[in-house]
Amino acid sequence: MYQELNNLIDYLKGTKILIAGFGREGKSTLRFLLKHVPDVSVSVGDENVFDFNDEFAGLDIPIMSGETFFGNPDDFDLMIKTPGISLKKLPESWLKSDKITSQTDLLLKFFANKVIGITGTKGKSTTTNLVHHLLVSNGVKAILAGNMGIPFFDELENADHKMIVAELSCHQLENVYSSPVISVILNIFPEHLDHYESFEAYARTKWNVGLYQKWGGRLFIPDDWLKKEWLVYQKQYSGQLTGFGAKDDEIIYKFDETCFEQKLDLDRILLQGSHNLKNIAAALGVAVEAGVCLSDAIVSLYNFKPLPHRLEFIKEVNGVKYINDSISTIPQSSIAAMKAYPKTETIILGGMNRGIDYSALIDYLLKSDVRNVVLMGEVGDIIGKEMEVRQSRISLHYAGDMQQAVEFASLNTTAGGVCLLSPAAASYDKYINFEYRGDDFRKCVESLK
Repeated sequence: MYQELNNLIDYLKGTKILIAGFGREGKSTLRFLLKHVPDVSVSVGDENVFDFNDEFAGLDIPIMSGETFFGNPDDFDLMIKTPGISLKKLPESWLKSDKITSQTDLLLKFFANKVIGITGTKGKSTTTNLVHHLLVSNGVKAILAGNMGIPFFDELENADHKMIVAELSCHQLENVYSSPVISVILNIFPEHLDHYESFEAYARTKWNVGLYQKWGGRLFIPDDWLKKEWLVYQKQYSGQLTGFGAKDDEIIYKFDETCFEQKLDLDRILLQGSHNLKNIAAALGVAVEAGVCLSDAIVSLYNFKPLPHRLEFIKEVNGVKYINDSISTIPQSSIAAMKAYPKTETIILGGMNRGIDYSALIDYLLKSDVRNVVLMGEVGDIIGKEMEVRQSRISLHYAGDMQQAVEFASLNTTAGGVCLLSPAAASYDKYINFEYRGDDFRKCVESLK
């Protein structure tokens, strides 16, 4: 047992804890407490009715479910909340209690000097995995955890003498009061507006990744933000601020008074798109900050393979390339995907409506070479109605499911063209998550003759 882990265990000893939410992270929290803090008093609550089974079968632990599963804060010392539970859903008594924490909050409270934290509306998973790849390929011991589905508490035993490369979502950052020693904000676009009161409130959660850094910490932000955008947060920041960017075949870093540029061999990089070049710039900067020589990090970059569902090439059928970008849940990511694949003839758009403005995407489509737009779900209806009003030259097709969408694409995309799934919307109207949506697309493409 090492010092940081001992400090966390000592902090939790003898407390009364409510685990709020019993999904993957809630189970991870219970597993950790049972193993390391046996004297803790635990209750588990979830909106859905559940029972203990599998590894927790037979546990004599209070269970609370339904709309009142939060209980009374006077009965607990801490609530360890999972990211999926919105603060908007918590009773006022809990919000005023100063007893709400989370795995992320506890990680940063006790392990901040070991953590590299990466957030942003888009590109988090790719950049986090790339940073981890650059570090371990060059002898820096590091573990990967966070929003990609690996709870932090499952990895803490392995974190002695290692960096923790953490993908951090807005939901994980919304109630933290410490920041990683090295942090990245890749970008901020309107998203999750159903979860937050405003775009500004959403953006504030992203900035939490750096605002609590101690002196000596470093925060990487897009270079075009420096002294121009989000100034209220830049003025609050007390660490070392670095801008990252990319232009043509160069990555760029801007400091207070200096600028550094480095050329890359684009033909050797498997990640497609100018947006990914910016993600690469951020990742290489982080690797250097963590002790890796830049030239060695670049060599490792050329060996990195893209993650599934992120501009993922599925296969070529009858001369048509099928690209899976199911991770796309906002208009800006779909625009970036079309820029990465300029031969896109058919794009599949749509999904669950979360109140996002699609005018920029429609404007881009009308000026592009896209010939067919396949529309799905409520967002598909919204985009289609606007394009019909503007009497677009583009062929619009409404599909009831992915099979219909892919079949239309196969019949209406010419050899040499690209069919791109880049929905610009959440998947929850038809799928559990974007991975299931991407897998459905892959299955439909694989079935084409």
